[in-house]
Amino acid sequence: MEAVQNPSENETELLDSSVNINIPPFAVPVQLPQTPNQRTVIREAQISAWRKALKFEVGMLAVINFALIGALISDWNSSCPGHTLKEWICVEVILQSLMIIPSVVLQLNLPAFFRQAETRKLEGVGAFYMASRLLNLFWVIWAIVGIVRTFQAKSCSDSIPAVYTICFILAILNCIIVGLPLLVCCVSIPGGALAYYFYPRVFGVAPIRKASPRLIKKVTTVTNFSEECGIATEDACCAICLCEYVDGDELRFLNCNHHFHSECVTDWLMMNKLCPICKTEIDKKPEKQKKATTTKDLESEETPLSQDVVQFAS
Repeated sequence: MEAVQNPSENETELLDSSVNINIPPFAVPVQLPQTPNQRTVIREAQISAWRKALKFEVGMLAVINFALIGALISDWNSSCPGHTLKEWICVEVILQSLMIIPSVVLQLNLPAFFRQAETRKLEGVGAFYMASRLLNLFWVIWAIVGIVRTFQAKSCSDSIPAVYTICFILAILNCIIVGLPLLVCCVSIPGGALAYYFYPRVFGVAPIRKASPRLIKKVTTVTNFSEECGIATEDACCAICLCEYVDGDELRFLNCNHHFHSECVTDWLMMNKLCPICKTEIDKKPEKQKKATTTKDLESEETPLSQDVVQFAS
């Protein structure tokens, strides 16, 4: 191998002169504006939406707690025998106060929570999120209990009017908050299934049309496989079961001239009346192939082109 020669002093001076650029002392470096990443923009929008939702949740829970505590204070010396609306309010206040704590912590640490959600390792802030979900589940169960107790305590409207009024208002609100999503789910799931079955094009799916046994017999022909049926050796195979034809097998030809085992293609067409190979409907004629161009057509197409070339060359 040849040894690498060190550059001479003249060559190093030329290199230094080509690299060094004289910058005026008053020049200020210009920073180009950096375009934010699309992922970062989406993350910021999600954090902003979550922060607004958590603020609204904390505010609503605080207002309801103050209203419940005020109702308890106003009817402190009164009671309604046989009903436990006051006890329900006490548990509701404690439960909603516990729900405020993880919501506030999440609101202050949303960026960290989203980073943990990406790695699916919920630690620290993620624990508060799990606690918030569990408290929400208990709140839904306790809200249903409150609805039942409120409608059973109609006689308490005179003895503890403030407690009964606030419980009645919360019962109506909880019926809307808890019952409306359940109603939407119960209606949308079967409704969506029916719409998908009867109107699949709404969901971007082409409807599957089936063929009746009567239509299959009408538009197809049946024959037994033999060397005289005109099927080439390389094509003597059913494209559905992938088995080669044997002498005496019952074959069924479609209008597109594709052939299969009679039993295989009958089962297929009773589920979908399209040909398994060319996707042509069995009750429609296949599209005719375009006629091959003749030599005269090619010559007629080439002559004006050749004349144009000659004129352009001249």
